[in-house]
Amino acid sequence: MSADAGSAAEDGSVFRFPLQTERFLLAPLTPKDFNALYAVASDPLLWEQHPEADRWKRSKFQHFFQDGLTNDLGCFVIKEKRSGRPAGSSRFYGYDAADRCIRIGYTFIARELWGTAANREIKEAMLMRAFNVANRVFLISDLKISGLSPPLRSWEQSSVTTNLTAKWSTCYQSNSGSKLSEFIR
Repeated sequence: MSADAGSAAEDGSVFRFPLQTERFLLAPLTPKDFNALYAVASDPLLWEQHPEADRWKRSKFQHFFQDGLTNDLGCFVIKEKRSGRPAGSSRFYGYDAADRCIRIGYTFIARELWGTAANREIKEAMLMRAFNVANRVFLISDLKISGLSPPLRSWEQSSVTTNLTAKWSTCYQSNSGSKLSEFIR
């Protein structure tokens, strides 16, 4: 790792660099992205299973968007390469350089991409970036789930990427309904 790459890892700026997959570009979020991204986020069904189920409302989404802009590790607007149109958003957050740990979350993608490999493709790219710096990565997803207590399941996950074998354990935090998946290199 070069001296520049080492300092980028230490201050977390490495997580703000754009990412590309076969079908998507994850570009740093800017204020200019609001209207196009809100066009995706304004679908009430995107948020139906989310604890903040009214995030499709403009005022709620403005708060979410602003939090993404001010996140110390930045935030990505996910764009389809072929059309250039926004397809969603995701971000890194909670980087702990001493513990070499990072979180990935605040992700949403357009409904027409549900049931496709889009989320997996995006998360694989983010995991690969994260594991260049971190030893542990937490994937966070918020779902309305009741009556579950941690840990629900744990298994070896070897198909995340071809070069990554990680322990993947999933638990549910009953107080918030958040699903937490931890990948350990």
